[in-house]
Amino acid sequence: MNKKTRIVEFEGLLETVITDPLLKNRVIEVLKLNSFDRRSVLNIWLKQLRQQNAPQYIIDGLSYLFDDHIANEILNLINNNPNQII
Repeated sequence: MNKKTRIVEFEGLLETVITDPLLKNRVIEVLKLNSFDRRSVLNIWLKQLRQQNAPQYIIDGLSYLFDDHIANEILNLINNNPNQII
């Protein structure tokens, strides 16, 4: 998968999160967890989403949150620009 594909998937997730308050709150809760707990919650959540046939871009976008650096960067963006990001 190339960088452009990853960016498109992640942007799709962000657009969905912006318009869905429940998803937004859940993503923020997950991002606030420590690395181990975040990964555990993501594993369970992604399994549920796959079983529910959720859109693939949401599943792919959430998968990026396994990466500590990405998760921290997104949480920093949310904390520093709550009205502009998510």
